[in-house]
Amino acid sequence: MSHPELSSIIVGIAYDNLKHSKIIQELFKPVTKLDLSPKCDDDQVKVWKEIHSCLDQLSSIETISDEMLPDFIKGLTNLEDCMDEIYSYFLKSEMLKNFVDGFSSLMPITIDNLTFIINMMSEDNVRHRAMLIEVIYYFNKNILKNVESNAPIVKYQNPDAWISG
Repeated sequence: MSHPELSSIIVGIAYDNLKHSKIIQELFKPVTKLDLSPKCDDDQVKVWKEIHSCLDQLSSIETISDEMLPDFIKGLTNLEDCMDEIYSYFLKSEMLKNFVDGFSSLMPITIDNLTFIINMMSEDNVRHRAMLIEVIYYFNKNILKNVESNAPIVKYQNPDAWISG
């Protein structure tokens, strides 16, 4: 990105999401030992589509230009929304209890600590979404305004002179 102030925020969010990914991988390690054929519901398909859309966007470009930035950030915001919906759905569903019941013998997990972990990741997603929205506002307010105002300001002083400002 050509704007380091925006880039640092997005990189920070990416690291947070990498942390979430690692936590989920650790939680689901016991699942890899079982012979399961997972079925995806509409919400999960929506998340996968958002992830693949972001990946396709990222893999095809080297630098995110100013023109691409708002759409890119909106895509990341949608992804944060999708992940928060998945976490909320998991917490409200029977999957939480079934997961703990099924894997408590394989790893030290309780409903309380799993709920805490998922709630923390969900809260991170809500913060990420708010940060991304602020990035869009900042970009639209400051950066686009500065691009438009790069023309030199010339003021009329008197009939015989001009002032550059």
